[in-house]
Amino acid sequence: MSFYEFKASDILVNRLRTHPRSEFFIYDGKVYLNNSTKTSVSLYEGISGSFPFTYKKGDRYYLKTVKTGSFDEAIFGTTFSGSYPQTSSLTVGIYQGPYPNNRNENIMGLCNSFNSYTPMSRHHGFDTSEFGNKAQQDASLVYVPSIFFGSEIKKGTTKCRFYISGTMVAEVHDENKNGEMIQVGPTGSAGSGSVAGSVLYKEGFVFLTGSWELDTAHTENYGTGSDNPKWKYFGSTKVGIPSSSFAVEFEGTNDIPVMTMFAHADKGDLNNSSNPTFILKDQALLKTTGSYTYIENPKLKIKNITTTRYNDTGSFEKTTYISTIGIYDDDKNLIATAKMAKPIRKRERDSYTFKLKLDL
Repeated sequence: MSFYEFKASDILVNRLRTHPRSEFFIYDGKVYLNNSTKTSVSLYEGISGSFPFTYKKGDRYYLKTVKTGSFDEAIFGTTFSGSYPQTSSLTVGIYQGPYPNNRNENIMGLCNSFNSYTPMSRHHGFDTSEFGNKAQQDASLVYVPSIFFGSEIKKGTTKCRFYISGTMVAEVHDENKNGEMIQVGPTGSAGSGSVAGSVLYKEGFVFLTGSWELDTAHTENYGTGSDNPKWKYFGSTKVGIPSSSFAVEFEGTNDIPVMTMFAHADKGDLNNSSNPTFILKDQALLKTTGSYTYIENPKLKIKNITTTRYNDTGSFEKTTYISTIGIYDDDKNLIATAKMAKPIRKRERDSYTFKLKLDL
């Protein structure tokens, strides 16, 4: 087996940025993910071996979910497995005053975050004479866990829709990419063009305070009493509002480090093989062996696999087939392999460069 060291010019490390899209639909107290019956995502989804387990041995350690009788009856070596209960989903908080000490403590914790976005828009100011104090306002706070958006929500992709009996009565969108949730539809609707709230991209919060009536002909018990649909009631998971439903849509930002490696098979290299099919059969592989000697026969004849268009054997040409490339660390420990979809023929006159990509 031949080892070749990667040169500095053979290794490139870059970053792949992706924007996975997520959509949540809220109806009758339940939150659905990506137009499915799935209401949450496991925090361990996609991780191999992502479950707790143990096996029976002399120390009598076993999971709390395993009955003592079942453990005692099992033979030694029996594996007992469980599951992780941790899941994550979008949550919504509907806040209505009056508040103790004249401030909503749940919103106070976001004071610094809101103020940090003020260079993007003055609407983010936490306590201003123009837009009031956010800790004293009635509001809907939509929280998106970071497992859904990565490092931050992509600017210009956040949308919230308010439905009554399946018909969209209003939609807000951060179309200016500055965090302002502007009502963009339906065209000409009440409040169209107004700022209904703001989005905190890195923290994953959508804060809606719009208090204008989206449908004057409809009333439901969104909070503490019957009222017309308004943005400050958006996303209510309260059971008993059968006509109202809500949708939240956004794209996240994930940066994936990627290492690209170029493995070279130059002319005259990699044209020998230890595979027994490389040589003609019925030959003595060893010339001599002893207590301190192990000598391979140097005159082994290599099998000629060169053919012509007339299905006849052509002039002899050393030929191998490259099917796998192994990547080793400094101590020659195999850390990764790359397999070809189809083995590549390698003659002495051939020169190849294989491009390998590894997500870090």
